[in-house]
Amino acid sequence: MKIIENIDLLAESVKDRKEDSHKGDFGHALIIAGSEGMLGAAMLCTKAALLSGAGLVSLSIEKGLFPVIQQSIWEAMTVDRDSTLDRMEKYSVLGIGPGLSTKGNNRRLILGILNTYEGPLVIDADGLNIISEHDLRGELKAYGGGKVLTPHPKEAERLLGISSEEYITMGREKVAMELARLSETTVVLKGHNTIVTDGRERYYINRTGNPGMATAGSGDVLTGVITGLISTGIPTFEAACLGVYVHGLSGDMAAKKKGMRSLMATDILDDLPTGFMMIEKEKVR
Repeated sequence: MKIIENIDLLAESVKDRKEDSHKGDFGHALIIAGSEGMLGAAMLCTKAALLSGAGLVSLSIEKGLFPVIQQSIWEAMTVDRDSTLDRMEKYSVLGIGPGLSTKGNNRRLILGILNTYEGPLVIDADGLNIISEHDLRGELKAYGGGKVLTPHPKEAERLLGISSEEYITMGREKVAMELARLSETTVVLKGHNTIVTDGRERYYINRTGNPGMATAGSGDVLTGVITGLISTGIPTFEAACLGVYVHGLSGDMAAKKKGMRSLMATDILDDLPTGFMMIEKEKVR
């Protein structure tokens, strides 16, 4: 197991943009998120993907909710949730789950993605809940397009089928590695010192971030950041490590301005550009 103790080497993945670059060079990310009453999660995730460098970002949402999204995020395109599975090959990466809801046809949608899409996936929140509730673990494991799971502890428990007591007994590191190994994926186990591992060869403990980030929407931003980084061509494991690093770094900068008590997910979004500039311009690598 290779323990990655310094983000500097992975930061080499963040390449400078050439003068003749165009949006097609940085991929087309599809965010499958949001539902009635949970539009904020979709907007946070979508904006984070845009701020993380994706050339194009589309949001899959119920058609009746298009006007709200289009008035709020001018740079993103919208896709009717009912036609999401059409022409999946045009997307570089899918970010799935924030505010999605486990109801309606979303189980069929997730299953359809696992059976037909061939690109990388970033799965969070209700995407993970659908997999555990409907026992799609076999389909998840068999999926060969590359995948990142971003569970919090309770979601990890459900995916592994263990109790809270068993989680505590195993410890966070073993839980993350076991989930990564069983699902054959990169796992981002969120929390203090977020763990990123593929369960076999590589392991990273993040040191950025603060308790103020334990707030609604913070994880939605992280999903968008990782999705956006993958869209630009960064491999899944490296994108996951860089994503948690810059997400925590942005939260640290926001906390210095607002304090931890008043920190909101939108504050993390606001500081993402500065976080990326620190990596690119100040040579964190």
